[in-house]
Amino acid sequence: MPIPVYMGTRRHTADTTRLSHWVRQGVAIVASVLVVVGVIAFDGSVTAAARSPERIPPCAKTYDVVAGDFWVKIAQKTGVSTAALYAANGASATTPLFPGNRLCLPEAATPTTTLVPTTSTVPPVVQLAAFPVQGPCWFTDTWLAPRGAGRLHEGVDLMAKAGLYVYAAQDGTLSKQTLDR
Repeated sequence: MPIPVYMGTRRHTADTTRLSHWVRQGVAIVASVLVVVGVIAFDGSVTAAARSPERIPPCAKTYDVVAGDFWVKIAQKTGVSTAALYAANGASATTPLFPGNRLCLPEAATPTTTLVPTTSTVPPVVQLAAFPVQGPCWFTDTWLAPRGAGRLHEGVDLMAKAGLYVYAAQDGTLSKQTLDR
C-alpha cells in the first residue's frame, strides 16, 4: 500500500506491501541511500515527525558542505570534536555528506584559519591527461572518505576490466592491490 513519506517539504511514496512481504519472509533489507526522517508505521500512517518539515531545530551556526568535505575535516575546520558534530546533526561516521548539505555546528564551533606558507618544497601536483590504464576505465575519488571501524580510504580507485595493463607514471612500488569480485 503506498503511503506518503516526507523528505523536507517534498512528498514521496513508499510501497509497504512489498516491503512487509519480504520482512515476513525473513529477508534482511538494507538501503544505503534511504534516510528515514520519521517513523512510518506498517498500518500506513505517518508520524507527525515525518509530516512536519520543521523537524530539525534551527542552529546558531551552520556549515555548508563543499566538494571534498568529510566529517573529520569539517570538525577540524570548525574547531569541534567529531563526536560533537555527529551529535549536533544526528549523524554517525557512515552518514554520507553531499556538496550543498547544511550542517548544524555545536555551540563551541569557531572556524579555524590555516596559514599557507608562501614557499614550498612540495613538488607541484602532476595532472594526468589520461588515466594510466590500457583501454576504457573508471575512476572514483573517495580519498579519506570514512570506511568501517574508524578507517579512512587511503587510495585511488582505478577500475578496468581484468587483464588490462595499468601503467606507472613514475618508478615506484605498488603498495596495495585489491580486486572486487
